[in-house]
Amino acid sequence: MTRDAAISVNVDSLGEAYGCPGGVHDPTFSIVADRFLALAERHGIPLSFFVVGRDLAHEEHRARVRAWVAAGHEIGNHSWSHDMVLGALPHAAMVAEVLRAHETIRATIGRAPVG
Repeated sequence: MTRDAAISVNVDSLGEAYGCPGGVHDPTFSIVADRFLALAERHGIPLSFFVVGRDLAHEEHRARVRAWVAAGHEIGNHSWSHDMVLGALPHAAMVAEVLRAHETIRATIGRAPVG
């Protein structure tokens, strides 16, 4: 892959954005991500996927994230719960959000996220 360009993709699950009930298939980690992956493949551009830590509670999502890493893409930290008022939280709570996601991502991909 070329390093002349990069695309950053925030992987905000639809369940999170729209409050879908559990059990609803969320296409974010499949159909939506596949569109970005096809674009990246076509143009030889690496992707940086920023994932929400709690989305990795699903084995399907963890498997997809591992496949992205195996394909040469990087994974970044998009916090644990994607709290819409993250910046307004007490400092300790913000740190906890980031660290919890950091450790979950590290456990999923075998190394620390890059951003």
